Amino acid sequence: MFLLYCGYFFVEFMRPQDLLPALGAAKPGMLMALPLAAAWVIKGDKSVLGDRLVKLYIALLALTALSTLYAVNTFWPVSSAKTLTLYLLCAALPASFLLSDAFRLRRFFDLFLLINCGLSVYALTHAGRGPGSFLGDENDLALCVNFAMPFAMYFALLPGTPLRQRLLYGAATGLMIAAVVASGSRGGFVTTVAVLLGVVLLSKRPVRYLLVVGLVAGIAALSLPDQYVSEMETISDTGDSTRQDRIWSWKMGYRMWQDNPWLGVGAGNYPWRVAEYEWQSPEFDPQTMKLHAGRAAHSFYVSVLSELGLVGSVLMTWLLWSMWRRQRRCARAARDSQGDAELEFLDALSRGLQVALGAFLAGGLFLTVHFYPYPWVLVGWTLAVERVIRLRLRALGRSDEAFA
Repeated sequence: MFLLYCGYFFVEFMRPQDLLPALGAAKPGMLMALPLAAAWVIKGDKSVLGDRLVKLYIALLALTALSTLYAVNTFWPVSSAKTLTLYLLCAALPASFLLSDAFRLRRFFDLFLLINCGLSVYALTHAGRGPGSFLGDENDLALCVNFAMPFAMYFALLPGTPLRQRLLYGAATGLMIAAVVASGSRGGFVTTVAVLLGVVLLSKRPVRYLLVVGLVAGIAALSLPDQYVSEMETISDTGDSTRQDRIWSWKMGYRMWQDNPWLGVGAGNYPWRVAEYEWQSPEFDPQTMKLHAGRAAHSFYVSVLSELGLVGSVLMTWLLWSMWRRQRRCARAARDSQGDAELEFLDALSRGLQVALGAFLAGGLFLTVHFYPYPWVLVGWTLAVERVIRLRLRALGRSDEAFA
């Protein structure tokens, strides 16, 4: 069943079904999802349903489904609720019993890095784009590899790691940075900077990581194409058309929220309502401006606020804050490893989870990603890491009071 869990992530992130139409017709993701969900129902620890992270997840799922009752377009609330249910039953909950020890965690995250290396190669050979779905365009691809990057960086400098493995993790980091460059995504660049800073600031060996990050940044700066440098310099250009377009979209999202402050306009309904708000705006000039009908808000924060309202925003903030605190406690509990290799790895993994969450939040400044897998799979990974740390501490006869 562990291999099936790994296979599910391969299909979800590498997306071979989007590259091979015949495979897509077989719906491999669903074929893997059903036994994973059944395995959790039969063998999983049901007490995890009482965990705050899972409760908040389910509350957001319920609000997404509830929005079907008042949304103009009911397809997207239903579709979004199905997506969240799939991630809950196939990724988040099964992680709590399938990623049951440090060995399995190491193998799973090594596979996740391998998948992202594959995505990076794909991006380098396809103009910076991903294979499809939530990895379709350049910005989406950049977010995915940035999300995975901190794990490679932390694993590379784990004490006792053989030189060959260090070089492989280093090569994976370089490959993912190259994919971000190939994407030409300005949001991806900002997220990469956030990841590199996060890796240093959250490390328990900040000087070592600062030297490594400085070396990586130096090599990257010397090898960046002039066209890429010119594109990144436009980040500070207040007159840039893309920048103005995003700000306009955010204004429309804010006005949606003003009209629907508590529950929003419904999950996935920003693209279906934005033109309505543009026509109502005194700033809209049909002679010089195009309607944004069918286009996303290009911001995780604006999307949640406009589509799920104040209730959804509070629940989402509570979930993300609780998850970050849990990850920090995991790192604190595993920090004093006293030479134990498992705790060293779990400490690095906990810090990687924190930076990955930060990558999601940074990338979400410019992307509508609330129904992408990242925050939802992080719930399961966080629960799994906490459980394994607790078990390891007890096996060593040590207290787990850091989780209190």
